[in-house]
Amino acid sequence: TKDGRWFDTGLPKGFSDLMAVKDGRIYFLEVKTETGRASQEQLNFLAVMRDRYGCVSGIVRSVEEAVKLVTG
Repeated sequence: TKDGRWFDTGLPKGFSDLMAVKDGRIYFLEVKTETGRASQEQLNFLAVMRDRYGCVSGIVRSVEEAVKLVTG
């Protein structure tokens, strides 16, 4: 906020950096640098979205990886 207080977005811990919907499928992309590592909360979120809900989810480190994940 303007006065520096934190606020809650309502999203679950580990929610991915990017979310997309394409042709009726939902995609969750966790964006990392070449050496960046996902937190356990992020890994759990990706697994739940994939295993429980059938979404496409993963960690991407470049635009090319993001496109590959979304296009299959």
